Amino acid sequence: MQRFVLLAIVGFCLAAYATGNDLEIGERQEGDVLVARRLLHRPAVPGKRMIAKSGMGSDGVITHVSAKNAPGSDATVTLAKGGVGTPFVLVTAIGEPGQGIDVELEIYALEATTITEQAIEDDVAA
Repeated sequence: MQRFVLLAIVGFCLAAYATGNDLEIGERQEGDVLVARRLLHRPAVPGKRMIAKSGMGSDGVITHVSAKNAPGSDATVTLAKGGVGTPFVLVTAIGEPGQGIDVELEIYALEATTITEQAIEDDVAA
């Protein structure tokens, strides 16, 4: 039993380490749309830490932000400003010295017209 518990803990740690540098916040919601898809790419420069920032503003509310490293990229992706529940988001990707950055960023939001339509539907249903 102890071996199983130890193996489970090691497996969990390895899984967390493998996906630990990606960013996944919020959840997709009914009616949200992809408002931005961007590639954060910086080529490797020997001895230099590469940094890439990207973000966007929306007329609506951000519902989901996903930033995933491409195979071979191991940048640490963090939320710098805004995020889920706000009308804007800014994401930072930082690579290790001498390594490049290759991260795909996707931002989903409920647009202002969608929010208004849902509010009207809720009022009619009530």
